[in-house]
Amino acid sequence: MKTQNYAILAMLLFMSVGVICAQTANQSLGTSKLALNVSSLNFSGYGYYNVEAKSVNFTVSLVNGTSGNTSISISNPDIFYSNGIIIVLHVPSAYQYPPFSSSVSVQVSNFTPPGTYDLTLAAAGADPSQNTMVAINVPKWKGNLNTTAAPWIQASANQKSSSYTGAIAIILVIAIIALVLYWHHRRSNYL
Repeated sequence: MKTQNYAILAMLLFMSVGVICAQTANQSLGTSKLALNVSSLNFSGYGYYNVEAKSVNFTVSLVNGTSGNTSISISNPDIFYSNGIIIVLHVPSAYQYPPFSSSVSVQVSNFTPPGTYDLTLAAAGADPSQNTMVAINVPKWKGNLNTTAAPWIQASANQKSSSYTGAIAIILVIAIIALVLYWHHRRSNYL
């Protein structure tokens, strides 16, 4: 009976330590400021292969308190994805200790409806910040830029077509040789 009591006491002790650690991890150690290098991204409506991309650099600096595990949050990512806008956050790991710098890539396509989309970034976690916004201005898609800037794509397309031509030629030569041998064998059986 004593062993069961010790086991229950030990289990309660471990659970209490886990709850305390979880609460401590979620507490704010300080506050930070997220600063962007631009307030808006103005897309031209031209791109390579129906896509245009730009980047926004940002810095998270500690305003007060102690530096702790801080992540970057993006508000309403579904709005962007449903409109053909791809947002990619470039950070070395999910949590950083302020101060740190990084960037966000924004990609629009010919399917993105024209308009202004507000991208809201904030530091979250141990050192939260206030929301910081960058306006994404997307015009009506105007067209693709010259795609000859990527010659390796054209070269690989030419190689595929020439390899198919070569394969067809080899098959035809083999078929002709087989027919000649067949006729020769058939003719020699009659003589």
